[in-house]
Amino acid sequence: MKKDIILLFALLMTGFHLNAQLFEKKELYPGVSIITGTYYNGSGGEGYWNQEVIDSQGRAVKKKSYKKETLLSENHTVYDNKNNKIALISIYDINRPNQSDTAWTCSYEYQNGEIISQTTQNRSGSSTTIKLQSVEGDSAYTYIETTSHNRPNSRVSGQNKKEHRIIKTENGLIKEWTETDLSNGDKLIKTFTYYSNGQLQRRMIKRVPEPELKTVYLGGPGGDDETWEYKYDKAGRVRTSFKLVNGKKYKIAKYDYDL
Repeated sequence: MKKDIILLFALLMTGFHLNAQLFEKKELYPGVSIITGTYYNGSGGEGYWNQEVIDSQGRAVKKKSYKKETLLSENHTVYDNKNNKIALISIYDINRPNQSDTAWTCSYEYQNGEIISQTTQNRSGSSTTIKLQSVEGDSAYTYIETTSHNRPNSRVSGQNKKEHRIIKTENGLIKEWTETDLSNGDKLIKTFTYYSNGQLQRRMIKRVPEPELKTVYLGGPGGDDETWEYKYDKAGRVRTSFKLVNGKKYKIAKYDYDL
């Protein structure tokens, strides 16, 4: 009898964030001062929402997250002059109510104006460096990700390495992402398709070798084959997002924009 692999699906997280500006789609919201997001279909039920403050350059610089009227966290994001994130400051965390510190910092190396290396240092003591290894043509990029675990006052230490081979569309969107665990050769292959406006339409996952155990997603609707649909406001911004999984359609989030 098959057992299940349990994967946590972070409903309130977005897109391709691998703790990495390299793989994250930069979102700018010019002319907007506040974005309020309301989220649905999470394992904790409804009532989760957040509010982001947007600066004059269209960047999200402050974010408060709530469960109904209870403040769960407040974070401030710091950027460099290239609009890359360089720090996340934790102002408040309901699990650490009397502490305010830096959750992570990020530094970059550039070549010809492009990021070729990024190092993220977390408050836990771990760090991740993602370094460009090769470029084929204008669309295929290979990176090596090295994660070091060195937690203070702990015996936990070590290093993990992965290879990321990314193929992009002519518009710079990721269409295929192959992640290889260099310790055992296991691969996770993700393919993406997009609507004409660049919004994600479909994401499919293939695992090599195929696992014997069934994958179970917790924290919200999820699967290895997911499709997204959107409703837009008059300015062309996403107003409501939906996810289709295994033939069922789920309302995921609603957004309000204050000018």
